[in-house]
Amino acid sequence: MSKKEEKKIEITHDCTLPPLEQSEKVKKRRLEEEKLAAAEELKNVQIVDGEPKKFTSIGTAMGQRIGEELVQFLRTNSDVFAWSVHDLTGIDPRVMVHKLNVNPNFRPVTQKKRNFRQERNEIIKEEVDKLLTRSTFVRYNTQNG
Repeated sequence: MSKKEEKKIEITHDCTLPPLEQSEKVKKRRLEEEKLAAAEELKNVQIVDGEPKKFTSIGTAMGQRIGEELVQFLRTNSDVFAWSVHDLTGIDPRVMVHKLNVNPNFRPVTQKKRNFRQERNEIIKEEVDKLLTRSTFVRYNTQNG
């Protein structure tokens, strides 16, 4: 093979390689397609009677008898499920502990106050109040900040 032919082959080879950005998009698309594909049909099963938000999904490919036994088992053990953050309060610290790496010798830094339109301020206040009353968020009051 002559040098001219080798050079022509290299150029052709370089032109057929997909650009890096395109290949990343293709990878992301394939990953999304894989996530969407389910192995079997799922059905929602209410675990706690009278509370429609407390449900789980089970496969429909198993036999009816096995499905009924599984649902009965899940209902019997419904106290094991963590339906909200408040259900997790009894975790033993030997299992899991979350600590912030904060130096107590430093004063907390307060973010600069941002000004929003009146409608947005009301929405923000409602959301913060909701988080403070319904969840485990805690308000920390600091002096000079």
